[in-house]
Amino acid sequence: MVVFNEDVFLSYIILQIALQEASALFMIIKQQPGQGVLAALQPSIDALVERNLLKHKDKDIQVLVASCISEVLRIVAPDAPFTDEIWEVTSFGGISKQSDQNMF
Repeated sequence: MVVFNEDVFLSYIILQIALQEASALFMIIKQQPGQGVLAALQPSIDALVERNLLKHKDKDIQVLVASCISEVLRIVAPDAPFTDEIWEVTSFGGISKQSDQNMF
């Protein structure tokens, strides 16, 4: 028997909406904005690389996080705001390892 937990469901919906809105907002920010914009983005960037968000169980959340991270990379290019350690934690690392193995 599956028990419906309304609090967990609402938390999931709120997280999903927040990530959708963040992704939409990141999309309208031009590449290489001023330092004030980058400073304002920093809390969002920090939140995106939290382990519990990067390794979320839900695939939809993972896609939204990936979308946000790709937009952040576009905004700050060519200067990546993430450390090598973050890349090892993300799903991107697993994707690249899988695609390298299946390349030929």
